[in-house]
Amino acid sequence: AVTPWVLGRASRGDEDAILDAIARALQVLPLAVAGEFNEAMKRLHTAESRDSGLGTRDSD
Repeated sequence: AVTPWVLGRASRGDEDAILDAIARALQVLPLAVAGEFNEAMKRLHTAESRDSGLGTRDSD
């Protein structure tokens, strides 16, 4: 079985979560390039007040 959005457009909620994840990754990229992987991972994965992210299904 293939998840429906794999072959089509992601829901608006999933798209927002994807774009947010990309933006957060770009923010810590300079740390990773500088070899500061632990700090980059800590900042990337530190919980902020955000929703559960990918995998949530909402009806658009």
